[in-house]
Amino acid sequence: MARDTTLTHRIFIAAPVDVVWRAIADLEAVADYNPTVSKASLMPGPRNGLGAGRSCTTKQGDVVERIVGWDAPNAIEMQLVSSPWPIRSMRWRTEVRPTAGGAEVAQELSYRPSLGVVGNILNALMMRRTMDRTIASVFDALKAYCEKKAASHARIA
Repeated sequence: MARDTTLTHRIFIAAPVDVVWRAIADLEAVADYNPTVSKASLMPGPRNGLGAGRSCTTKQGDVVERIVGWDAPNAIEMQLVSSPWPIRSMRWRTEVRPTAGGAEVAQELSYRPSLGVVGNILNALMMRRTMDRTIASVFDALKAYCEKKAASHARIA
């Protein structure tokens, strides 16, 4: 039987917390910093907060995600609704905390592979490592995106 796999990531971003929170809470902005997403569109319903959702276009196909936890401006929790990936369920919580000189972003993501024993083998051989690297690259891109936004705002002010 498949068990949940949990991945954790943390990064320091040299940008004000509000800049980082706006990037994470803006469901369409994910296409600006996530290298795996070429387009993000809001689903019908609320733009943010509980129940808001987005559809993301990736190389593997469309992914639909929904907000299931909202603690603005501190944390957002999302759940995978549908995807082309061999995943039965996925949920992640992303927290933004003020820290000296910027913000710390921490995420815990849990997923359960589909495909039974085959899914467990795929997860052990490659899926876990691939997802871990992908999330790390998204965090690096989020850092660059937010720091560029903060620098841009500083020049304007």
